[in-house]
Amino acid sequence: MVVGMAMGWTTVCGAGGAALALGAAAWAAPGPETDWAPDFTATPRAADAVAALSPAARAAKVRGEVDFACVATDKGTFADCKVLKETPQGLGFGESALKLARLYRFKPVDSQGVSVAGRVFKDDVTFLGPNDAQPEWLQKPTPQGLAAALPIKAGRAGVGGRADILCRVTVEGFLDTCKVRSESPGGYDFGAAALHMTPQFRMKPALRDGQPVASKIGVSIIWEPRPPTDAPPLGTRLRGNSANPTPALLLDPPWTRAPVLAEVEAVYPAEAQDLPAGGQAALRCGFDKLGVPKTCDLISEIPRGKGFGQAARALAPRFAVSFSPDQASQLRDFRVDIPFRFRNPSTPEARKLTHPTWIRTLSAEGMASLYPAAALKAGVTTG
Repeated sequence: MVVGMAMGWTTVCGAGGAALALGAAAWAAPGPETDWAPDFTATPRAADAVAALSPAARAAKVRGEVDFACVATDKGTFADCKVLKETPQGLGFGESALKLARLYRFKPVDSQGVSVAGRVFKDDVTFLGPNDAQPEWLQKPTPQGLAAALPIKAGRAGVGGRADILCRVTVEGFLDTCKVRSESPGGYDFGAAALHMTPQFRMKPALRDGQPVASKIGVSIIWEPRPPTDAPPLGTRLRGNSANPTPALLLDPPWTRAPVLAEVEAVYPAEAQDLPAGGQAALRCGFDKLGVPKTCDLISEIPRGKGFGQAARALAPRFAVSFSPDQASQLRDFRVDIPFRFRNPSTPEARKLTHPTWIRTLSAEGMASLYPAAALKAGVTTG
């Protein structure tokens, strides 16, 4: 029997040359039910999970899944932990999860210095069965990639920091729907920098009963302090890094133009037609005077040699970034990373756009002009 735990937190250390390490010490990623994630200083190990299993669970050789909730104390530990859901029941998986919860340690204050005592933390843990497997790293960010994502404000001050993000690992092994769970110290954009790096990640997907499934993973990215550096002046929407002070890196650019789906599908590489999962690539580009990406370097291509980098280059001129007249002279001082996810057009799937960045919305006057006449006549003021 393979006894293990669901993939949890993995740590990335950068800006000081350290490499990415798989977080075998972590045992479960925080669930989506709570917006609060502790700043953990210690988490259960895989060996702790093995020791926590009941004799009945060991004999049954099945996967166990537990949802639970705990209350934070002022000592950085959990109390009043309760099992919310346990599958299957009767094998002791719930009690095993609660034993592991007692091994958590975290900072008793948040990034703002406020006590976390009394906050509720909800989590889930999966004890792996014989034909289950955790996600495994296929491609990790390089030390240079980590250094390049160091926020400019932190670079100026010589400040190191950390960001914890929670992502979904797709069945293809890509990371998506990532969100920041915590960052420290606050005010330096470490969370945004961590999200910026996710297109450079690739993993083997998790397995359940021998089949690939989507799963979640927590990633902690740590930047070690570096000597303070100078950096170019920044506009209100322009941010950068300090690995190479000029040019700086633009995060979350306000695009005014981007390729449509038909244009993306049109450049799908012929040599990748045999890849049902598709691929991804990331470019680092400068800007011309109109805000269009130019002189792009390929910084990530997964898998390599299948034409995804060339496809990304073909799409780069179809982007344009918004900038104000007073920022026009600064365009040459900035670079932007553009990630691409290419899905094989021959294997379509249902998708939806979530959390769009709107560049134009309906005005109050426009809404008034569309208000139903029958509602106005009836005196209905909302609907």
